[in-house]
Amino acid sequence: MTSTTAPAPTASTARPPAPALTAGLLTILLGVVGGYGAIYFTGLEGWDAFGATYVTTYEWITLTGLVAAIAFVRGNHL
Repeated sequence: MTSTTAPAPTASTARPPAPALTAGLLTILLGVVGGYGAIYFTGLEGWDAFGATYVTTYEWITLTGLVAAIAFVRGNHL
């Protein structure tokens, strides 16, 4: 009796297409600049409870977007 085995799946090592790479890098740039701008411009007139809440929320959303953009640029399409 013989058995057949399928070849093991291999991971793709190809780079993402140029438009996807460009979009991912622009998203990273927007996240970094936007995060800095949120901290800088909110703190210009002093920090209050609303400003701290706004910046904290904005930075968490930005961090989530940056992690997703970095994963996308690296080729993880989950």
